[in-house]
This record gives sequence, C-alpha cells and structure tokens, in this order.
Amino acid sequence: MNSLCSTVDLASFTIETRTPYINLVGAGGGGSGGLCGSSFLNRIFDTYLRTKLQGYPRWTDRLHQMALKEFETRKQTFAGTKPFKVHVEGHHSNDPRHGINDSLLEISAAELKTEIFKPVIDKIKTLVRSQIDKTVNDGTPVKAVLLAGGFGKNPYLLAQLKEMVAGDGIVVTVVENR
Repeated sequence: MNSLCSTVDLASFTIETRTPYINLVGAGGGGSGGLCGSSFLNRIFDTYLRTKLQGYPRWTDRLHQMALKEFETRKQTFAGTKPFKVHVEGHHSNDPRHGINDSLLEISAAELKTEIFKPVIDKIKTLVRSQIDKTVNDGTPVKAVLLAGGFGKNPYLLAQLKEMVAGDGIVVTVVENR
C-alpha cells in the first residue's frame, strides 16, 4: 500500500455456511471506504510538530524525522492513556513556551487524542456507522465489526468503535492478519 494514500475499506458479509468451510455472501449493498488510514495520522503529527516547535532553535530536520519514525512505530499501540515523548537537542533543554522540559517534548494523551487521532478516528467512525446503517436498512442485522490491517490493531480505535456501537448489540474485535 502506498503510504501517501492509506485507506479504510469496509464491506458487510453474511455467513451463509460454516461447514465444511465458511462461505461469505456480500450484504448491505456493497462496500465503502475513505482516505483516512494511518498515514493521515502521520501527516497530522508532522504538521503538529512543525507548528508546536516553530521557532525552537534546537529542533532540526534530523530530530523531526526521528520523531516521525518513532510516532510511526508507536501509534499502533496508542490506547489513549499515555503521553508521547520526543527527544529534543541540548543538554537539559527547557523551554516552557514550546512544552520542553529536560530535553523532552511531552505530548499528553489528551492532546494526542484531540489534536492528532480525533480527525482520523472520527472519519473512520462515520464510515463504520454508515456501513452499519446501510446493512441494517438492507434488512441484514449487524452482529460484529471486524478490524484488520495495521491501524485496525490500534487499541484507541477499537475502544472508540466499541463505544460508538455500545447498546447496539454489535461486537467489535480485531482479527489476526495472515
């Protein structure tokens, strides 16, 4: 997949038979999707850092690239509870205006949720809700939402989707990628 164009793809299926093999039949009038995969998080984070550290003299392109690489690795495990810390040049650099203390820029979990994850997760939630509604309106009950792929493993996304369908009797779970 091209990292410049990551997508979220949705499809609804009915299990027609379980034995001897599982046979799936399309439901809900077809699939849907949108450009809102995890590479969009990277772009938002990139813009966030550039804005937050604008005018900070020790912020270099090398540090910026390192921060982006670290975010790329750690975003998959973000659960909405822990801050993200970015190393900044300088022995015990402190700059309260930029949020830097002891050579670390700490981005709180709340800020990560609202500034970086929210736009992408909100779009994913809208797509999932639309797919559920389309399937139900087509006469097929929805029993589960299965998440797959890289960002599909993200605990914060999983929690947000579970919260969205709470009370609907829909299970949201991550499936193993093989």
